[in-house]
Amino acid sequence: MNKLLKEGLIILAVFFGILMGIYGIYRYSGVEEMAPEASELETKLGELFWESIQETETIIDDPEITNPIDTLVDKICKKNKINRQKIKVHVIDNSQVNAFTFPDNYLVIYTGLLEKVENEAALAGVISHEIAHMELNHVMKKLGKEIGLAVLLTISSGGSADMAKEAMRMLASSAYDRGMEREADQKAVDYLLKAKINPNEFADFMYQLSLNEPDIVKNLSWISTHPETEQRSKDIIEHAKKKKVEFEPVLHPDTWNKMKEWSGNEESGGISIQD
Repeated sequence: MNKLLKEGLIILAVFFGILMGIYGIYRYSGVEEMAPEASELETKLGELFWESIQETETIIDDPEITNPIDTLVDKICKKNKINRQKIKVHVIDNSQVNAFTFPDNYLVIYTGLLEKVENEAALAGVISHEIAHMELNHVMKKLGKEIGLAVLLTISSGGSADMAKEAMRMLASSAYDRGMEREADQKAVDYLLKAKINPNEFADFMYQLSLNEPDIVKNLSWISTHPETEQRSKDIIEHAKKKKVEFEPVLHPDTWNKMKEWSGNEESGGISIQD
C-alpha cells in the first residue's frame, strides 16, 4: 500500500510539473495575458540586460539631455495614471535612431533619435509607443515567442552571457509583430491625447523616416519599412481624429533647443557619463 501511495505521489508531482511547464510556455508566448507586475523572471532579466548595457555602452547622465526626457515621461505617465516610478529611463550615446524597452520596465533612448527627431511631440510619440509596449506586456511576450521560455530561464540563471546579448540585440533591432505594433500605436495615441500632445507629429516622423531612410529603419525596434509604416501613420492620424483636443507644449523652447544642440554636437565638452 505504501509503495502504491509513493508511486501515486510521484505521478501526481510529475503531472503538476508538466502542467506548470505548459502554463509557463503559454504565459510567455502570449497565449495567456501576463500579470501587470514584473515577475521574478522579468526582474532578473532586466538586471542582466542592464548590466550588459553598462559594460558595452556609454550612458548619458547630463541633465540637459535627461531632464527634458524625464519631463515628457512624467507628463505622459501623470495624465494616463501610469506608475512613473517603475519606469527606468536611460539615454545611450549611440548614433542609431532608436528607442526600445526590455524587461522590468527599462526604456532606452539613443542619442541618434534625439538628433533626428524634429519636435517634442514626435519624441513624445516614440516614448508613448514604448511605454505602451510595457503596459501591454509585449516585451516578455516577444521574448517568449522568439527566444523561448527555456532559454529565458537559462539566461536568468546566468547560464549564458552570449544568450543575454543576443536577446538584447533582438529587442533593440527587430520590430514586434504587426498586431502588437498596431496595438501599441493606438495606445500611444490615447496617451498623447490625454497629455494634450499632438499624435500627428509622431505619425509624420515615422512616415518621413521610413520613406527617406529605409536603410536606417530596417534595423530599428519601433518602426517598420515603407509601405507598412505608411499605413501605420494613416491609422495613427485616423485614431487621433476621434477626439478633439487642444494641444499644449510640454517643454520650454530653450530646453528643447539645448537638448537638440547637445545631441547634434559630437564633441560636447563637460558631459557627465555614468561608469
